[in-house]
Amino acid sequence: ELNEITDTVTTGEQIPAKFERTGFRKNFDFNSEWNNKHYSTKQIEAYCVKQNNDWLVITVIVKYF
Repeated sequence: ELNEITDTVTTGEQIPAKFERTGFRKNFDFNSEWNNKHYSTKQIEAYCVKQNNDWLVITVIVKYF
């Protein structure tokens, strides 16, 4: 979801990334089913490059646990 990606980039923790990119990670409450399994947490990782004064998101990875 776009709002979660924006929230991850603006308020998530910064993590190391390759290829001169910057990573951001944030956990969200999920408490729902995905792929026929129940998960309590959804984690979003967004990998970005700085473009002028903004972040350009290149890759988004979603994990459930």
